[in-house]
Amino acid sequence: MVNRDEYSKARNVIGLYDQTLRSGRVIGHGKDVVDLLHRMSTNDLKPVEQKMRGAQTVLTTEKGRILDFVTVLNRGEDVLLMTSKDREEPLIAWLDKFTIMDDARFTRATDEIDQYLLIGRAAYQFVKDLLGVDPSTIERFSAMNATFAGAPIQMQKGVRIAESGWVILVDRANADAVRNALDAEVLALGGSVLDDEMFDVLRIESGIPVVPNELNEKHNPLEAGLVSAISFTKGCYIGQEVIARLDSYDKVQRHLMGIILAEDASNVVTPSKLFTAGGDEAGELTSIAFSPGIERMIGLAYIRTTMANAGSELQLVVEEKKLAVTMQKLPFEMELV
Repeated sequence: MVNRDEYSKARNVIGLYDQTLRSGRVIGHGKDVVDLLHRMSTNDLKPVEQKMRGAQTVLTTEKGRILDFVTVLNRGEDVLLMTSKDREEPLIAWLDKFTIMDDARFTRATDEIDQYLLIGRAAYQFVKDLLGVDPSTIERFSAMNATFAGAPIQMQKGVRIAESGWVILVDRANADAVRNALDAEVLALGGSVLDDEMFDVLRIESGIPVVPNELNEKHNPLEAGLVSAISFTKGCYIGQEVIARLDSYDKVQRHLMGIILAEDASNVVTPSKLFTAGGDEAGELTSIAFSPGIERMIGLAYIRTTMANAGSELQLVVEEKKLAVTMQKLPFEMELV
């Protein structure tokens, strides 16, 4: 169970999380990299043709199922893809399969680049002081070059977690110096250095799906709530016809929802089936953690569309005991604690 004081520091002040081992990095070289990714994935990546612009997008199978949810950043000299953990090689193989006449080459760079995440209310001022610009003027997923601890870094404005979210990228050769300086700075500000357990709590509260729990070939991007990473106007991409049909005809079978357990249950495992009071299967619990902010076990679950109603109750069966759970919209409504 996470420490409540450290949790409060991360949310109310500033938190640092080392994403290096929980994610992957792939580098694309060649003049057609962005265009290929645009034609292969769900989002409109034409704006990413500009240096230091970025976006999130989903690579899907021909059936519209999720291969991976990636963040793309055009760094000028190359295009960086931030992938899920252990998805680098499958992603490269998938892209290579469809690279025919394109000038595009992809290589695994996970061991060459470290990746950190800065969150919390005080992250705004930290970034402002470091970059010398108002962070609110920086477009989401765009990045800026900076120097920290005497080393070059890149800071990308990312997904909001606990009021903020900044990805810090640094070459492995400089990673130790940057990481030590970041740790010292965050702790000096009264913040917290997060472990994996703490990050899972915060990402569940924020409704962020991960591989393999929520992001896998059982589900499509609409079910996973990744609508912001889908363009419905850009035209064809792998899996586009399926996703467009699901959207147009309102055929999405499941929705990712938040759940709150009525009582603590440390022996809950994932995945676990969820049922209605009448015993009908309603969905599947995919992630769970104890939230100090809500003071309950919370989780993410795929719920059948006809049953996915915020405020409604379902049941989770644990060791023959029925536990009541209440469905919530994502992200969870949080009071800073």
